[in-house]
Amino acid sequence: RLRCLGLHSSLVATDSCSQASLITMGWLWIGTYSQVLGHVNGKAKGVYGIFVGDEEAAGEDRVAPRKMHGVAQLGEHVVNPSFLCSYRDDEGSLFLYIGDERVGPEGGFVASARVDEATGELSKMGETVCVRGRATCFLTVAPGGEHILVANYLDGSLVAVDRHADGTLGAVHEVKLPPSEYAGAVGSFPRANADRQDDAHAHMVKVSKVNEDGSAMLLVPDLGCDCVWMVEYTPRRAELPMRVVGMWPEQQGDVPAGAGPRHVVLHPSKDVNVAYVACELSSQVIAVSVDASTGRLGRALPPGAVNVLQARAAQQPHAAQSPFGASDDAGATAARCDVLAAACAGGRPDKLTSVAAIRVAPKGDFLYLSNRVVGGDGIISALALAPDGSIAQKDARAFHVASTLGEVPRDFVFWRSGNETDEALQLIVANQESGSLVSLSLGAASGGAHLLAEVPTPVCIALAPEDDLELSQ
Repeated sequence: RLRCLGLHSSLVATDSCSQASLITMGWLWIGTYSQVLGHVNGKAKGVYGIFVGDEEAAGEDRVAPRKMHGVAQLGEHVVNPSFLCSYRDDEGSLFLYIGDERVGPEGGFVASARVDEATGELSKMGETVCVRGRATCFLTVAPGGEHILVANYLDGSLVAVDRHADGTLGAVHEVKLPPSEYAGAVGSFPRANADRQDDAHAHMVKVSKVNEDGSAMLLVPDLGCDCVWMVEYTPRRAELPMRVVGMWPEQQGDVPAGAGPRHVVLHPSKDVNVAYVACELSSQVIAVSVDASTGRLGRALPPGAVNVLQARAAQQPHAAQSPFGASDDAGATAARCDVLAAACAGGRPDKLTSVAAIRVAPKGDFLYLSNRVVGGDGIISALALAPDGSIAQKDARAFHVASTLGEVPRDFVFWRSGNETDEALQLIVANQESGSLVSLSLGAASGGAHLLAEVPTPVCIALAPEDDLELSQ
């Protein structure tokens, strides 16, 4: 069992299905690694679940049955369950879809499990499906629930797996990147960062627009090609349900050479049509306009690519505006960032630090990114957003940082401490190499950071979606 400390609170979660929801109580699922690979020293035994919520309000009858709290599950079916996505069907059943990241010639797999929300038990559903690509790194349920959309990192492919009505998985449909018609635009490999950009490397699938007929626009960041692919998804198309219809940027300069786009998120307000592209290799983020009618990406917004570690000496006097509040180590963390930013400017940033996850706060006022720092604790960056969604660099509250109190932070989610009216947000961060989940307090009632749970090699956090209150993210 994992060690868990004091997780009794309400949640505002950005789950792997790209929704931010208010959850008064429920399960938090942790994706992990069990193998030792080039980028991770896996020590876990499967998928771990933690129940979070107000146990006193739930009553004794709701607390006692949660026997699978903190227990590794499905280890006999999955090797490296490094990415998780939850989905609730029309009948209210909750499913967890699991990306099994493997680097051998057999490729990665996707598994389906039904969730018993009273006990936390995961029951495998149907056969585990091979997704024809190595290093499966991301998955999400397509709009309408007919497919699981998957990114395979090493083989640079986008996959749609048929999802049946009972939650099980079926046929696999693959799009290999880059498409032949875009070979000229992409150019030859290796690219600027020869070690990491030897081929196409799809890293995420983001739904940017859903149409009335069920079709959608997908955004697929490609670390190897220095671009984001725009993919048309048509679930009922007789042949392949996905088709690449464009690449961003169309003009050189919007993405610095060797930046390595990893993830993309959307502003939560329907009135602000802006996306944010996190670049892993250059430790930068780019705000990009989005065509509201099509979901396609447009031009990068000023100031263009922003270094997410530019802490500046001015941070400390403006601690009152910081979402992290005035913590004891704020100055030291800011000083670390200044040193890292200066060092990154002189060569290969990814040798020192790299961006992992990116989220927009539910109110749309701050953009958060996790940074993996070589040889030290990770850092969460918070960049203030202007009302129009652009990155507000000249604002006194523009840029703030906090330590994750652990090495190699990967995923993180938002949650609320206290009741639904409490405005104090928290971040739960998964520190891969330290084996820890850490809570960082945000807002006026900031209470610093503290350890929540110890979990072997945690890299992904997913929560059950709630239909009664959803904030598009």
